[in-house]
Amino acid sequence: MCLAILYYRCVPGAPVAVAANREEHYDRAAEPPHWWSGAPIFAGRDRRARGTWLGVSAGGLLAAVTNRRQQPRAVTAERRSRGLLCADALLQPTAAAAVTWLERHLTDRHYDPFNLVVADATSAHVAHWDGCLRLAEVPPGLHLLSDTDLDDPGHSRLCRARRLLAGLTVRSWPALAPGLCALLGNHGQKVAPHDRMCRHLGRAGTVSASLVSLSAAGLTEARYLYADGPPCTTPFANLSSALRSGLPQR
Repeated sequence: MCLAILYYRCVPGAPVAVAANREEHYDRAAEPPHWWSGAPIFAGRDRRARGTWLGVSAGGLLAAVTNRRQQPRAVTAERRSRGLLCADALLQPTAAAAVTWLERHLTDRHYDPFNLVVADATSAHVAHWDGCLRLAEVPPGLHLLSDTDLDDPGHSRLCRARRLLAGLTVRSWPALAPGLCALLGNHGQKVAPHDRMCRHLGRAGTVSASLVSLSAAGLTEARYLYADGPPCTTPFANLSSALRSGLPQR
């Protein structure tokens, strides 16, 4: 996933709300969001490494991972999938606990550079990793993340996304969601391919999109919309009932 829009504690009734596009090679298959067997995780799943790019736990924790542009500071012989890191983070009870776990975990595990966001109704945090870990608590408000730092003012795609978001009214998540669906599928005229919200870049591009909102009551009033393909042409399916069940769907 290479574009994430986080509304943290600024949408009435939805303290955690995320709209995100996943970008990946077209030949890397993935399963749509579902409850994982043997784990309290509702998420899409990469069929190659068996990790995820974005998910929600039964306890009301959201986690999302993106790649970073730069090369790792230290090259190691074996680096673990970043999607597995995101899945492991979802096994933690809270966002704060996930940060504590991550600090310990990275002392003896190696990954390619990543950004990891963890959020629940109590706190939100972002981790930037390139061989060195930087952590920050995310304050209430609108935040954007791609392949550099959170809210990077020099990132042209994030700057364009923020301009588009300025036209949306934040009065409730149901009112906001249609505009976000349209934004995730936006190409724009005379826009460089890498600055489009929905990307088509030859061998890789935007392969799916997700809209997730969590209430203070956890999954009771949670909502999940998912486009299993480029959001410019793929309708969003409503997976809210499956998410709210808190149990694997048979």
